[in-house]
Amino acid sequence: MTKKLLVFTLFMINFRLFGLGYYPTIGAHAAGLGGSGLLIQNAFCASNNPSLMPWQKNASLGFAYNNQFLLSDVNQSHLSFVLPFKHFGYGLKCSSFGNNILKDQLIGASVAHEFHPDFSFGAGINYHFFSIRNYGSNQTTTFDFSLAANINSKLKSSFMVFNPFARKFRDIQDERMTRTFRFGIKYSINDKVFIVSEIEKNHIYKTNLKTGINYDYNKQFSFRCGISTLQPNMSFGIGFKKKNIQIETAHTYQLNLGLSNQLSFIYHFASKN
Repeated sequence: MTKKLLVFTLFMINFRLFGLGYYPTIGAHAAGLGGSGLLIQNAFCASNNPSLMPWQKNASLGFAYNNQFLLSDVNQSHLSFVLPFKHFGYGLKCSSFGNNILKDQLIGASVAHEFHPDFSFGAGINYHFFSIRNYGSNQTTTFDFSLAANINSKLKSSFMVFNPFARKFRDIQDERMTRTFRFGIKYSINDKVFIVSEIEKNHIYKTNLKTGINYDYNKQFSFRCGISTLQPNMSFGIGFKKKNIQIETAHTYQLNLGLSNQLSFIYHFASKN
C-alpha cells in the first residue's frame, strides 16, 4: 500500500511537471552533466535546442529511456531524429511518460536556420496529449524558439524559450502550460575537457542552476559529472562511441528521493570525420 501511494504521488509530481509543459533535458549525456543539455549537440537537440541542428555533421537517430527513483512505473521514453541539410536543420521527436493509469505523450517537429556561420535560429511546434484513467484526457499545442551563437573557438552560448505564448489546455480555462526560459554557455578548456552551465526559470519554480564537466578520455570513452540546484541532485555518466553507434548512461542521485537512471542510444547515418 505504501509503495502504491508513493508511485501515485510521484505520478502526480511528474504529471504536474510534464503536464504543464516542463520537460527535462533529454539524453543520458545531458543528464550526466546535471541536466545541462542546452549546448550538447547530438540527436536529442531536436528537443533540447533545435538551433544546434544545422551544425550537426550528419543525420542521427536517438532513443533515450529514463527510470526515476528505481520505480518500475515511473519511466519516460523518447525518440528523436535530426537531419542537417545545407544551412538548415530539421528535427522530429516523440515522448511518452507513464502507464495505463497516467499517460503524458508528446510529438513535435522543429526547424532551424544557420543565418551566419556563428549564429543559428530554431523553432519548434509540439502537440501534447495527457490522460488520467477515470478522469479523462486533454491536449494542447505549444511552441519553442532558440538561438545559438559561437562567441569564439572556445566559448558558445544559447538561449531558448518554451511556450512563450503561455498556451492553455483546451478544456481547462485557467490551467496554462509552463513558460520556461533557458540560457546556457559551454566553455572548451582543451580538446578533451569542456564545462557547461545553464540557468532555467519558469513561472512555477525557483531558478534552477545546472552545471557539469565532461572529459573525453579518448575517441571512444568519455566521463562526466554535474549538479542541479532546484531539486538538489548530483549526477555522473559514461559515454561510449564506436563507428556509427553512440551509447550513453547516466545516474542521478536526488537527495530526498534517491537514484534515477538514464540510458540513451544514438545512431549516426554517416561516419563522422
